[in-house]
Amino acid sequence: MRGRSWVRLVCSFAQLSTLLALTLDVSQARADFAESDYGDYEPPKPERRSGFTFGLDYGAGYGHIVGYPNKLAQLNDPAYRQTISAAGGGGAFWIGSALRDWISVGLGYAARGAGNKETSGGGGAILFRVEGFPLYMQGPRWRDLGVLAEFGAGSGAIADKDGTQLANAGSMSSVAFGAFYEPLQFWHFSAGPVVRYAYDFSTSWASHNASVGFRLVFYGTQPD
Repeated sequence: MRGRSWVRLVCSFAQLSTLLALTLDVSQARADFAESDYGDYEPPKPERRSGFTFGLDYGAGYGHIVGYPNKLAQLNDPAYRQTISAAGGGGAFWIGSALRDWISVGLGYAARGAGNKETSGGGGAILFRVEGFPLYMQGPRWRDLGVLAEFGAGSGAIADKDGTQLANAGSMSSVAFGAFYEPLQFWHFSAGPVVRYAYDFSTSWASHNASVGFRLVFYGTQPD
């Protein structure tokens, strides 16, 4: 019996030693892999844009707004329906970061509206903004062509020429998509045309706004 106990003890010790050796080998392999593949990793140097960024744009276009007073009894009642289809426009400003040459993110504010001789309406929203340059890798002539998307929340209203409020959006959601081009560069600034479509909506509000305008953007690092 004592002999068998010693045999079992030796076998257990051997198994434990083998397991410990395998664990050390795996840990060393992971460390070597991390050091060789990630320890010396450096993000690519910016070629066109990086760092802190801020910008603004403004454009003119066309707006269509349908609104009601933000009161339950008057929602969807034709007697209180207000509609504007007229020339309009809007603008935005933002601050953020150019994470890579081909993507930037930021926070900003956008305002847009439309009006005629009798009534005018519009609103503004705080937005999260993403800009991308999907064709950046296709060569120099494509690296300044970008797309944008904005998502956020705000408020809006329609008023007559005397300032009397006729409709109210309450708390509305806002989305916008667009495209732009930045062929003009000077110091840390880039500039060029931008087109945008925006849709703002709530229970008492729906507005569509399309515009063509101009944008000016500052990039903290602009190697070219």
